[in-house]
Amino acid sequence: MKWTDEQVADMRRMMAEGKSWRLIGAHVGRSADAAWIHARKLGLGAKPLKREFSSSIWTLIQRACADRKPRTVHEVALMVGCARTSVDRLMKRFAAEGQAHVVKWEKRDDGGSPIPLWLPFAGKSKRRPKPLGAIEAQRRRRAKMREENPERVEAENNRAAMLRAQRQFGVPAQHMVINALFGRVA
Repeated sequence: MKWTDEQVADMRRMMAEGKSWRLIGAHVGRSADAAWIHARKLGLGAKPLKREFSSSIWTLIQRACADRKPRTVHEVALMVGCARTSVDRLMKRFAAEGQAHVVKWEKRDDGGSPIPLWLPFAGKSKRRPKPLGAIEAQRRRRAKMREENPERVEAENNRAAMLRAQRQFGVPAQHMVINALFGRVA
């Protein structure tokens, strides 16, 4: 079967767009190899470098997020019904290609790593906020503990003061009767 001028024009256009040989061949009614061989005969150049990626999961993600409400990877995975790692990998891959972006970062109360809120559409990603330092994380943990259990905070403060005193002044000597009772003979 001969190639028509229309098929060749479509192949040239699709090659310029960076479509894969599989898509080009399907569009012109040929196999991917037949389209590639004919393009080489015509001197149109090598195989396109940009490859198309189609994933049924990505399509489901885009449909689930059609309301344009930013969501975590966990929320999207529950909506789509697939593994969180698959959604995470796809979001990062398409973000690198400019087809997904982080709308904002959700901070955690415990000072842990911030959580990205994604949209599977083109846009500019927000930068990841700087993580809390160890001192600030400890301050937040202690403040939360003060609210929830002030007695525990007081007990920890007393224990820390006792340990500081022991380090600074050494352990006080025990009375000889106490040492004898516990078998510590000097």
